[in-house]
Amino acid sequence: MQSRRAAQSASTPAVEQSREGKVVEVIYLPGAASDSGMVEARLMAGSQQILVRLAPSGFLHRNQMDIREGDTLTVTGYWVAAGGRETLVATQMAKGGQTVPLRDGWGRSAW
Repeated sequence: MQSRRAAQSASTPAVEQSREGKVVEVIYLPGAASDSGMVEARLMAGSQQILVRLAPSGFLHRNQMDIREGDTLTVTGYWVAAGGRETLVATQMAKGGQTVPLRDGWGRSAW
């Protein structure tokens, strides 16, 4: 399956979508250092459960955006397909009135 991002022209940024949902699971992927592991969150957005790739745990912590089950997040990002599942790669996230940019429209990280 080709990702929606791969289907985009290399000269145009990905089309972004926004979703709001309640965190039902926080997933910590391993990293080279204790604060470099990637954080993903499974959100219940309406009746749909979606997987969102956020940022390294250290970046989220430095920006006071620690994520816990039950938190409500608003995320903006682009869809990619990997391992037979679609993941929303967040370019921006908001929680409790605070918004943090995570990536630019081209997918370049803020950390």
